[in-house]
Amino acid sequence: MQKINWTSNSHEAWLSQRRGVEGFGDVTNARFGASDVGTITGTNSYKCPNRLFLHTIGRHTSDWITETSVAGHLAEPIIATVWESWEEEKETALRNIQNGIKLRKTKKAEFFLLDDKYPQLFASIDRLHDGDTFSPFTGNKYAELTPIEFKTTKSTYYKLWEDGITPSYYDQVQAQMMLSGTEVAVFCVWVDGAHFYVREVEFDKERAEFIDYKTREFQQICIAGKQIMDIINNPESHEQFDKYTAMLDDIAPESTYLDDEQSLSRELFPESDGLVKGDEKDFKFLLDYNQAHESIKVLEDSKQLAKNNILALMKDAEVLEFNDGKVTWRRADGKRDYFQIKINK
Repeated sequence: MQKINWTSNSHEAWLSQRRGVEGFGDVTNARFGASDVGTITGTNSYKCPNRLFLHTIGRHTSDWITETSVAGHLAEPIIATVWESWEEEKETALRNIQNGIKLRKTKKAEFFLLDDKYPQLFASIDRLHDGDTFSPFTGNKYAELTPIEFKTTKSTYYKLWEDGITPSYYDQVQAQMMLSGTEVAVFCVWVDGAHFYVREVEFDKERAEFIDYKTREFQQICIAGKQIMDIINNPESHEQFDKYTAMLDDIAPESTYLDDEQSLSRELFPESDGLVKGDEKDFKFLLDYNQAHESIKVLEDSKQLAKNNILALMKDAEVLEFNDGKVTWRRADGKRDYFQIKINK
């Protein structure tokens, strides 16, 4: 296990140091942060594997900055304060926070964590406990490197999180525990800037083995991509450039259903120009798209027909009730009607 201390707290310097840890400039190595594990395993719904691949091989990088990401960063000290005062009884926890009563202390983890057992991974943990700290859930003493992960979200999203955590965040904390050699992580969520939820995530050996396998597999693809890019950047001829560019396309991750694939394409090719001749083997993509489009249209028509029949049955009623479910149709002048179907499973 190795800690690489941050050399600066500025975001730009941190990014530069992170890229060094990722293996930028080294065609024989590539590492992925714990937050990128979900992109590799397929649990991240917002970032496509192709984006991570192109970033890792040095072909295309976009450092996103949004109001949400900045707000999340600013909220970290607040979330830490809440966790330091938290206990299960809500009113007591609120009074602890209001009166500055601390039940535990935390500190920033200002380092990148590596482990020789997982040469394809690294982690930047949000916080660690400062001093001997015991779990408010089990009473067990937390290990020194027990990860504390902070997230912010909105209630509309949080209510969809099964067991209070998304699959992508679950993979992230599993990777953190793999690297820190710990058996539990503390996962804190700040919802709508007011509501605090916390749970412990236990180490999942089976999931860790899957993460290890998938990230090693992705590492080999990225190392091959780096070596191909090294040739593309210094080609001996146009023929060699074309040959290795085609080779890079062949080893790149397959496209996914994510919207990020389209965003990435627009970033890579911001302007439309010229014509390209498609291969017959790729014509199936056009057929697949057209078939899906037609299927959606048929389903939308069927859905609307079913709704029209329901409304005809209801007449002026607000609720249509069955043994196994009900329909609520609440009219609203000048606004969109409220229409909901509930089926008892």
